[in-house]
Amino acid sequence: MVEIEVAANTGTRIYRRYGNGLPAHVPFDVASSAPVSGTIEVEGSLFGRNREPADLQASNVVAKGFWDSKFSIWVTPDNDATVTLHTRLADGVPRLALLAGFVVVVAVAGALVPLFLS
Repeated sequence: MVEIEVAANTGTRIYRRYGNGLPAHVPFDVASSAPVSGTIEVEGSLFGRNREPADLQASNVVAKGFWDSKFSIWVTPDNDATVTLHTRLADGVPRLALLAGFVVVVAVAGALVPLFLS
């Protein structure tokens, strides 16, 4: 978990991924001495399709889609706050490892087929 201190009325980037087209969910919590309020802004794709700002809550989840190749989450709280990210740094690695394993299995099976047919 990563904790980020964010000053009141200051836009701070709390998460960024560039060039990773894998869908994911980015959960984070916000703690403050006052009630949590503010905005969440998401930069999505390279094509300039940014999303509408969302309300900041104590518990948040932002979905990253397939086309979100230039993906950033900006938080602007109304009061001083602490943001706690609950995502791993390498969130796409397990899927890539499964894909690489699948390619290896298919390659080995393809190499063994001629041995069984002769």
